Amino acid sequence: MRNDWSARAFVVLGFVLAAAGCTTTQPESIGTRTASVHILSKATVTIFNCYEVWATDANGIYVYQDFNECYPAPPADVPTERSIPWRYAVMITIIRVGTTQEEIAISLTGVVGSSILPGDGVPNFISLTEYDPTAQPGDPRPDENRQGYGIIQFRSPQKVSRGSPLWLAPSGFTVEDSNILSASPSFDFEVNSGDTVIVRARKQLRADGTNFLQAAPPPNITLSGTLSVGGSLVTPKGTTKSTIADGDGISFSFTVK
Repeated sequence: MRNDWSARAFVVLGFVLAAAGCTTTQPESIGTRTASVHILSKATVTIFNCYEVWATDANGIYVYQDFNECYPAPPADVPTERSIPWRYAVMITIIRVGTTQEEIAISLTGVVGSSILPGDGVPNFISLTEYDPTAQPGDPRPDENRQGYGIIQFRSPQKVSRGSPLWLAPSGFTVEDSNILSASPSFDFEVNSGDTVIVRARKQLRADGTNFLQAAPPPNITLSGTLSVGGSLVTPKGTTKSTIADGDGISFSFTVK
């Protein structure tokens, strides 16, 4: 864990503990609401054209070969900032109204809201941010005479980034479901008026992650988080977006009104 990330987490924790100690001004509860935490990662990535590969069978009919291929897009199309699947550690806690003690949040499906504390039962860096959903019409590619296939055609061109499953799968990388603590795609739990929610998360180091990002230009990976209460996004206190520093993280809190 980076020292600067730890320091920010400590500052936010000190603030929310002080606020939680003054309970006389907290409003009366208006009922239980659902809070949702969502974590996203972005990076500067290169762009590719990806195609379905079709070839003729013994009867001269074109048949899809059950695999795709990707090729770098023209330099004018790179680089760009897109969502990427990146692993992270996270801890979501609540200070209930009238108390000063943090407790680990439990999702509506029973998942424990931590992969940071020793013995919390959840593997560290199990969470995975979402893939890049962006896909635009790709550039055409001419037919190719390939040994073992004859004439092949490149069909259904789509222009995607390194963060897309359409590039990751043909490039030999495993495409897993994005999740936060195995609760995909958000971590949902119950809160009441006066409760304080605290979220801490940090990026997995590049050396420990899957090596699907290019070396140049630098990918400049960031991690960001959002919190919604009762279906509405709220504005927390603290750091909701990390720096590009390797292993950096976020730490923020919000007291439910």
